[in-house]
Amino acid sequence: MYESNCIFLHHHQQGAYYSLLLAVVGVLLANSPVESLYHSLLHAKLGPLSIELWINDVAMAVFFLFVGLEVKREMIAGELNTNAKRFLPVLSHSLDF
Repeated sequence: MYESNCIFLHHHQQGAYYSLLLAVVGVLLANSPVESLYHSLLHAKLGPLSIELWINDVAMAVFFLFVGLEVKREMIAGELNTNAKRFLPVLSHSLDF
């Protein structure tokens, strides 16, 4: 079974459920009567950056770091550990599918 790197994620699909739930909550809040409160919260300062910039810059950088580490793990010890297995994903990426 896949071992999670996060303590609070006990199942490999749980992170997707949290992401989906938070995305739905964000859309509902942004289109509700509390929209002004939601946007003022996003633009509030948290240290040197606003919360929106923390999400856009810092959280996304950490996300793509983990994506890169997962791709590296797959290429070293996972399903893409030989050149023959890497061929189709690389071709697909090269052709922009």
